[in-house]
Amino acid sequence: MNDALTAHVMVDPADGQRRDELLGGLRTIAYRDFQLQHITLQLETEADGCLEVHQTERPLHVASGVL
Repeated sequence: MNDALTAHVMVDPADGQRRDELLGGLRTIAYRDFQLQHITLQLETEADGCLEVHQTERPLHVASGVL
């Protein structure tokens, strides 16, 4: 079975320098915890000008060092 994940991930603009680290950590979690084989992630901030409606009422906060 080839399970896949495609997602837009909202990040804090202050984490701009950590984008590669965040992407790597999210990919690791998706593969390790959910055995997802094909992972496509796009990091976005509100400043990116995305016009789509996003679920932001309950954001996931990842503690430093978890990724």
